[in-house]
Amino acid sequence: MITVTYTVDRPEYLEAQRLFRRYRPKPERRLGPALMGALFIGLFLVLWHSGTIGTALLGTAITVLDSLAIGLSFGYLIRRLILRSRFKTDQHLMTDLQVSIKEDEVITNSAGIGDSTFSWPAFTGWAEGPNIFLLFVGSMLRAIPKRVLDELQAGELRDLLERKL
Repeated sequence: MITVTYTVDRPEYLEAQRLFRRYRPKPERRLGPALMGALFIGLFLVLWHSGTIGTALLGTAITVLDSLAIGLSFGYLIRRLILRSRFKTDQHLMTDLQVSIKEDEVITNSAGIGDSTFSWPAFTGWAEGPNIFLLFVGSMLRAIPKRVLDELQAGELRDLLERKL
């Protein structure tokens, strides 16, 4: 059994959110960088071909694609800013957390949420980042910072997660 008590700090919270997004990717998040590339390529082509007869149709198509790329890219950037500011509103949920991980269940206690007991089939997955372990329960997540675990506990947790999930 592994029992740890901790408070999630801002960098750990942001890492958990990044891992969660990677675990549950959305199509528009994968399109963001591609659309930014389309924006720059479109601007390059407009500047390169300006003044020729065939650019009217090409310019219109590029303008439409660039507008779409700009809109989705700004949406991507705005979501990142919202994520960073969300830590302030969720911070009370990240303090004085206690997690007990057993062979048959995971028990969590949070000053901001209360007590929860999960059997292993309730978890939909897990991920490991440089500084945290992340457990997924549907759309919820539970971050466990590696700083609160010694090497033996981290190895035991990793083995348990690989076996159970």
